[in-house]
Amino acid sequence: MNDHFISTHPKLVQCPICKGWILECHVGGLRKRVEPMELSFNQELAFRIEGRAIFQSVGSYEPNLIHRNVWHINNPDSRAKVFASHSCSTPEIFEPMPLFDLPRYIDTEGVPF
Repeated sequence: MNDHFISTHPKLVQCPICKGWILECHVGGLRKRVEPMELSFNQELAFRIEGRAIFQSVGSYEPNLIHRNVWHINNPDSRAKVFASHSCSTPEIFEPMPLFDLPRYIDTEGVPF
């Protein structure tokens, strides 16, 4: 069923929340953020226990990512790389910039018009 939804090649970008480097792409029509480090089998098990989604690369030239399931684990592909979904923590104290605290007047003194 995922063959009919858009999948894009992962691109290295910065996370908008934690500002760390991540891979961002579409997998089965949904935008996914993935950690850029390849996982070992033990790391994959630890992340599965933690409840994070696991992805696998497909293709050798400009690979796409797919969800990794039991079939992929039982039939390993030596070229495939395994990645975990990105998880970042937001700061405990978040102070947004004021959006509506604008000056009540605009000082145009000295402006040539």
